[in-house]
Amino acid sequence: MKSAVRSLLRCVAGNGLFRGLVRPLSLSGIIPYSLYRRLPVEGEFQTPVNDNAGFIYCSSYEDAVGRGLFWQGAGGFEPETIAYLKPLLERTKVFADVGANTGHFALYACAVNPALHVHAFEPVPATFECLKRNIERNGWAGRCAVHQKAVGAENGRVQFHVPHDALPTSASLNPQGFHGLSGDLIDVEIVRLDRLFEGAAPPDVLKIDVEGFEHLVLQGMEKIFASGHRPQIIFECHPDGPAKEIMDVLGPLGYKYLHLSKQGPVAFDAISPAHVTKDWNWAAVPA
Repeated sequence: MKSAVRSLLRCVAGNGLFRGLVRPLSLSGIIPYSLYRRLPVEGEFQTPVNDNAGFIYCSSYEDAVGRGLFWQGAGGFEPETIAYLKPLLERTKVFADVGANTGHFALYACAVNPALHVHAFEPVPATFECLKRNIERNGWAGRCAVHQKAVGAENGRVQFHVPHDALPTSASLNPQGFHGLSGDLIDVEIVRLDRLFEGAAPPDVLKIDVEGFEHLVLQGMEKIFASGHRPQIIFECHPDGPAKEIMDVLGPLGYKYLHLSKQGPVAFDAISPAHVTKDWNWAAVPA
């Protein structure tokens, strides 16, 4: 039954006439995403960012990001974060995407600002290949460096948990799996950002999505912070996430916190993921 449903969805969503008729309606908001969010999208498509720019995205059947981008446009995946990032990216020089997955934010950054340089980090082999393909398909390999590495507070090798999904979005440094997800451990390279950017311009804007280990990424920026550099930082923090550990790093540096909700950024005195519903992304803003 499950395979029959998958085949039916693939057939419906793959019909060129259906896609051509429905996509403009979905992009304009006439048809709610809840009606077609399960319709898979396979192959390449153009994702507009504004009247003058956009990017090509290569999607597969299992790609939830691809579904969001195809049916809802560039803001179809984490729209509250995209809305906050846009004005930052338009005026920044270096953007780092830690936990880049298939490259949604990296592609968006390149499209929004043609002068921007990007560093995208994704340790999962299959997902990294999708990221690399998306960057190369847009001709942006010259200004978007892709790194098949985990990012943390050390340099070396580490065991990394990869869930049993074709395109896992919850791979992590937790050997037991993020929230207990089943999967396999693989050996990956891990790097500190202050080592990687040693002798080079550090990021002005940093996005971190590493499933509960965001504080380790920040700890690995010790020398960058010590130099006086204060990037804008966007990060995910679930109710059981490392809120205290993140604040232990950023608090003494004078950062303020914003919760990125669909209604817009909301200022908080502290990172309080238990007091918000959904929308687990936050921004740390230098004073």
